[in-house]
Amino acid sequence: MSAPRCTVGFMNEEEKKLIATAQRIATSAHAGQTDQGGQPYIGHPQRVATRLADQGAAPEQIAAGWLHDVLEDTDWTADMLRQEGISNATITLVEAMTHPHGEPNVKYAARLRACPGAVQIKLADIADNTDPKRMAVLDDERRERMTAKYIKMRRLLAEGDTTVPDAGTDIS
Repeated sequence: MSAPRCTVGFMNEEEKKLIATAQRIATSAHAGQTDQGGQPYIGHPQRVATRLADQGAAPEQIAAGWLHDVLEDTDWTADMLRQEGISNATITLVEAMTHPHGEPNVKYAARLRACPGAVQIKLADIADNTDPKRMAVLDDERRERMTAKYIKMRRLLAEGDTTVPDAGTDIS
C-alpha cells in the first residue's frame, strides 16, 4: 500500500463506495453492542475511520478503520466481507488488525508492522481507546491497566521492542 494520499473529498466513486460499504457492514455487525462506557459500540470504529480520513489515509485504511473489530467481535468472516465487495487490500488490513485470543502482543505487533498501513490503523484505534473522555468513564483500576497496555503496544509498534513484557492479549 502506498503512503497516505487521500482525503475523502478527493476520492473516486469506487473508493467512496468501498468506505460506504465498510460503514454499512460495521454498523450492522456492531448493532446492539456497547463499549465499556455503555455507549453504542459503532461510535468507536466511526471515530477510528474519521481519524484516519483526517490523517489523509488511503481509502483501504479508512474502510479497515470501520471494519477493524468486525472479524474479532462479530460473526463476520473475511469471505463474507469479500462477498460484500470489500477489497482484498482492505481485508488484509482487517485481518492484520484482528488479534486472535492467546496471541502474544509481541507477535501481534510484529504482524501489524509487517502489513503496510496497519500500524496507522492500530495507532488510530489506540488513540480512540485512550481518549480522555472515554477513559474518564472507566474505574481507576481498568483505566490504569488499559493505559499501561496501550503504552506497551505503542512501544512495540514503534520500536519492535521485544523486551517489553507482554500485557496480555486484550489489545483491541
